[in-house]
Amino acid sequence: MKKLAAVMIYALLLAAFLLFPSVTQAKMEIVILEATGVFESIDTTLTPNEITLRIGEEDAAGPLHSRCQFFDQRGRQLDQETFVKNYLKRVITVGIIEDTGEVISCRPGS
Repeated sequence: MKKLAAVMIYALLLAAFLLFPSVTQAKMEIVILEATGVFESIDTTLTPNEITLRIGEEDAAGPLHSRCQFFDQRGRQLDQETFVKNYLKRVITVGIIEDTGEVISCRPGS
């Protein structure tokens, strides 16, 4: 009887996966935009932290994603403090999640 119940549960789960493929194959597309400017600051007094770039004559600020990653010119990952020390007042490129406006990556660039 237990074997029959296990087979029935397996069959029901298999049927659910076949009947509702959109649930099992849900894809989340994340669009990443890029912005390049002079790295002015990271305000750590705000939650989430906020990064500011000077783009042309304007300052642009945005929240850092909680998992924001920082990279050097060779693509090696850095911690936030080292990135700030090395790239403050230099040109950087940030990756921004389109839906949320959060900055997900920072790297030197022009």
